[in-house]
Amino acid sequence: HGHGDAGDHAVTILMDQRRTEVRGGLDDLGWFESLRASAAHTRYTHTEFEGRAVGTVFDNDSLDARVELVHRPVAGWAGAVGAQWSEREFHAAGHEAFVPDSEGSDLGVFWLGQRSFGPVLLEAGVRHDHVDIDVDPAQASGPSRSFDNTSASLSARWDVTDGIHLMLGLDRAQRAPTAEELYSAGYHVATASMEIGDPGLDSETANRLELGLHWHH
Repeated sequence: HGHGDAGDHAVTILMDQRRTEVRGGLDDLGWFESLRASAAHTRYTHTEFEGRAVGTVFDNDSLDARVELVHRPVAGWAGAVGAQWSEREFHAAGHEAFVPDSEGSDLGVFWLGQRSFGPVLLEAGVRHDHVDIDVDPAQASGPSRSFDNTSASLSARWDVTDGIHLMLGLDRAQRAPTAEELYSAGYHVATASMEIGDPGLDSETANRLELGLHWHH
């Protein structure tokens, strides 16, 4: 619950979130050491009042599920494989609504693992996501979009001595734009700002190299 001042209008924001989640797991499944699964439903409502009148209502309804299997060592690599799925429905109502209604889904599969080579520990991971964002063409400033993103990382730690460790990390991360970043078009009263999206945005990519030296004495 918050308050703001957008120009000459006093704005009150009321937020309500309700989340239901279930988790479970199994151990000792043959090739796999364990299985972990979770699912959650979240309902979030964000209401902006201008004075005593309701200006805009934003509704988010989302479902999330994840399953992860920890496998026994394969060629010396211990790790886990899994999948994550999410679905989101967004709705905005009111004369100040600046984002069109949308439905989005994201399906990702991943693997991560580690292996020791004497004093050197290697850690690796890879993930691929397929993202769909569907909008009503009558409301949106651009067409529905789909994205395929791949992220990966590799790191090494070398224990030179008990007190000296060298570290090297390489990673590439990709993120699809959100519906708000693609299709926003209008004045947001609560923040007193114009929000203008770009329906032609591509995925954001970050490449990183990290070198480290740890000395303990």
